[in-house]
Amino acid sequence: MSWKGWTCVAGLATVAACSFDTAGAGAGDLGGASSGEDTETSGEETSADTTTGMSGSGTSQGSDPTSDPTDDPTDDPTGDPTDDPTDDPTDAPTDDPTDPTDDPTDPVGSSSSGPAEGPALEISGEAFGTIDAGSNETRDFTVTNIGDDDATGVAVSVSGDFGLASTDCPATLTPRASCTASVTHQGNELGPATGLLEAVFDGGLDDEPLSVDVIGDTGNIVVDGGFETCPPGAGQDVGPGDWYCGVEWEGIPAQQGNAYLSSGEGPNDQQFNYRLNIDVTTYANAISTGAMEFAFSGFARTWDTNNDFYRARVRYLDAGGTALSEFDSGWQSGTTWTQFTDVQAAPAGTEQVRINLHCEKSSGDYCDAYFDNLRLVGAYAP
Repeated sequence: MSWKGWTCVAGLATVAACSFDTAGAGAGDLGGASSGEDTETSGEETSADTTTGMSGSGTSQGSDPTSDPTDDPTDDPTGDPTDDPTDDPTDAPTDDPTDPTDDPTDPVGSSSSGPAEGPALEISGEAFGTIDAGSNETRDFTVTNIGDDDATGVAVSVSGDFGLASTDCPATLTPRASCTASVTHQGNELGPATGLLEAVFDGGLDDEPLSVDVIGDTGNIVVDGGFETCPPGAGQDVGPGDWYCGVEWEGIPAQQGNAYLSSGEGPNDQQFNYRLNIDVTTYANAISTGAMEFAFSGFARTWDTNNDFYRARVRYLDAGGTALSEFDSGWQSGTTWTQFTDVQAAPAGTEQVRINLHCEKSSGDYCDAYFDNLRLVGAYAP
């Protein structure tokens, strides 16, 4: 007589001797205990059996042939919902997808949702990130109808500092269908820029914020910094003396090119002043970050040493003309071209950079100071 996994031999006594064939029994036959727990429980129960006189072969006299000696007596093979679910792999999961208190992030209890009711558009794509100044960067964005009905009257547009290079989006987008919108940024202005990609349809819309950070430099923003052509409005004489632009006096060769700026006649012991105003509002976004630096440089000299003197000043002005920071070369004199330089971050709120070139004569008819090769270069690289 046998049960699954058990072999019993009938004897003269009324109680049969039975042995359990562990090779033929599965996990489900062990009352639902896991394989790891079976190992620990088996060892403990073997020890207990030895104490009660059970033989090393696992056979005993007077035991119930329907009872598994290796099973935990507290285990319920019927899958009692109060049972430890880690004990029996056949136990049903306790996660209930209909339970409103259930964790929605639990994959056991979650279920995928179907398409949205009616038409609904969704935009996805790659961010612009950081690009180089002057580059023409394009990113493709996908417009998808995630709804269960046709999206009609579909139209795609771009606003802000971006442009719509092309789109293949039809007027009607069927459920789960997609189209592409290619968005471009010219990289014309340094600093961060924002915009919006919008896809509208009859009854709704979706939009995607756009952002980019344009890095690079401005190049020289001093108009005619070598004073070769002296275009109108490039600079102006605002002091008591005269200035000559685009000249090269005999014996004073240009530092670069064929001409330079020279001071002229005027009173003694007063500052001649030649001023250049440079509008930097184009770089307002970069300046606002505090990461926009300007490098200023130029060359100057005099006719004689310790006779006439030159000086260069650079001031960063706000909208009201208040100086936010300043560079001053101090008064100098010498018969060789000498370079002055300064690098600093433009303070937030800077809208204009003003360069003042000065000469002060002590005697004679002319204030003999000369300036050449002025440069002001902004650079943005946060």
